[in-house]
Amino acid sequence: MPTHNDKYQVRMFYALPDGVEAENVWGYALGDPAPDNPSNADILAAISARQTAYLAYLSPWLADVVTVTYTQVDRVEWNVDFWETVEHLGTIAHNVTGSEVTEMLPHGVAAVITAYTSHPRVRCRKFFPGLAEGDCSGSTLLPALQTDLTSMAALWLTGIVVTGAAKLYAQALSVSGAYAGTVSPLVAAAISPIMGYQRRRKPGVGS
Repeated sequence: MPTHNDKYQVRMFYALPDGVEAENVWGYALGDPAPDNPSNADILAAISARQTAYLAYLSPWLADVVTVTYTQVDRVEWNVDFWETVEHLGTIAHNVTGSEVTEMLPHGVAAVITAYTSHPRVRCRKFFPGLAEGDCSGSTLLPALQTDLTSMAALWLTGIVVTGAAKLYAQALSVSGAYAGTVSPLVAAAISPIMGYQRRRKPGVGS
């Protein structure tokens, strides 16, 4: 049964052309001091609703050759030097295909949202792949896309109601440095108006 301060990793997977699989990873901590005793099914349903809300902002901008396939939800604990999956809560099927009909940008090109914590050196970045040529002018995101990403950023910082007063709160689950093994609440977020790039996200190189 979920308990106060449990940590979760949420992975959303994309199928890109040329057999490339991309993913976004979110970290959350459960706040349930009362407690209201949510079940695993409650956690899964709450995360499903939040991922669906993210996709409502994102999917219109994805190229029509890109599909967001599913989300995987795991409870994790720090084990010496890595976050270990100790319980798999389940998967959430999406099968949402993008609706932008212009050509997909290169695999590594992505829109970027950066979230910050109270620790200057601890932050989270989300690289959203699969965008299309029609989403930008040169390297600059269209204003409407910037607006949707800003809404996504605000949603990312908003606690996810699970049941009663129990909520999931967005966190940075640190993996290295002085804060390795710790979690830090996200307190602010910003989008980049310029397209970002992940060198590893290309055919034949990682995911």
